[in-house]
Amino acid sequence: MASYPRAPEDLLDRVNAALPIDDIVGWLCETYPGSSEQQVMAMLQKVYQADGYAINPSGPQRKYAIEGKAWSAFPQRVEGK
Repeated sequence: MASYPRAPEDLLDRVNAALPIDDIVGWLCETYPGSSEQQVMAMLQKVYQADGYAINPSGPQRKYAIEGKAWSAFPQRVEGK
């Protein structure tokens, strides 16, 4: 478990070390527990905007609990290009 990354490079280093990731939202929730909804969205944006990743749907819709709120999303697999 880690605290919210202070720099985008910290997050991307962890993503690179964990590749492939079958469910990026699930991975973020497990890796950065206690992150706020805003923080999870910011981390997702950093991953989606970074070069070097192929991101594709990986399964049926799932539910997540973030900050006590129910999220529903389709898992996205992250792989290196």
